[in-house]
Amino acid sequence: MQCSGVMRKADQIDKTDMHLEPSQPESVFKHGRRDNKEPSMGIRETINQSRYMVAGVAVAAIVVAGGFIVSAAREGSTPGYAKTAFYSDDDGVSYFEDSNKLIPPFEHRGKQAYAAHVFSCDNGKTKWVGYLEGYRPDAREKMIEVRALMDQLAKDPNAAPPPPEKDPMYVIPAIQRKGLVIKPPDKLGQPPNKWVCQADGSIFTKLQQPECPDGKNGALMEILP
Repeated sequence: MQCSGVMRKADQIDKTDMHLEPSQPESVFKHGRRDNKEPSMGIRETINQSRYMVAGVAVAAIVVAGGFIVSAAREGSTPGYAKTAFYSDDDGVSYFEDSNKLIPPFEHRGKQAYAAHVFSCDNGKTKWVGYLEGYRPDAREKMIEVRALMDQLAKDPNAAPPPPEKDPMYVIPAIQRKGLVIKPPDKLGQPPNKWVCQADGSIFTKLQQPECPDGKNGALMEILP
């Protein structure tokens, strides 16, 4: 496996993991609820729809399903996209709702909070955290830089396009390949689960489709704010 393991401090991460090369983005969830059969929108498509926006339009970034959805969002009114996301600071035992602009992990009530992917297998009656999501330290720093650039582009529609090595369309997928990590919540009495990144391939994909309590995933859907 390429990058599974525990979260490490920034100075312990191999800097070659974070070189920026254009890569194919993973699929992402749209706002609302999605079962495991609905087609998803790619990062490249959504960024193309929203980069270099008109004045007065803010960029909303939602940390969902292994990536950012970037949408053109007027303050206060955007059909189809939420301005909040779910997070957990207790390893998925519970979750809370906050701004979707937060880049996990971040401090919350004195603890580290991660994005929480909430699922249901009974049409929303029962909800549970299927997996947690965050960025390795170096990757988080780079995502904060990208976030600032996106905000700047949103405020100035006449700004010159950034070079490819700084263009969010290329930078975000490259950062996420080894910098975005997920894991299921730990289970009582069992060893802690390891963090897995996109570069781990099928292991990463499998964790994004947690099993329903009855062992059948036909009714599995992710719940978003």
